[in-house]
Amino acid sequence: MKVAVICDGDGHFHVAPINDRKKVVDLIKKIADGDHFANSEGEYQDILNDDRVYKSLYESSWLNTIQQYVQRGMFEIIEL
Repeated sequence: MKVAVICDGDGHFHVAPINDRKKVVDLIKKIADGDHFANSEGEYQDILNDDRVYKSLYESSWLNTIQQYVQRGMFEIIEL
């Protein structure tokens, strides 16, 4: 099972299963108190800001999209 993990500004870890897309998007928007998402490329912001779009992506496209936000120690995708 793959999960997304972020570490917030206070050092707390938050985890969401990769297949729970809404929770993963919420986590991505919390990285670095939202700065990481706000400074990301427009195409990926557009995808994650529209739940109809990110919910309809094929799994490979979904994984590619969230992979754009992986940042060591801040946002990781791990397999349990």
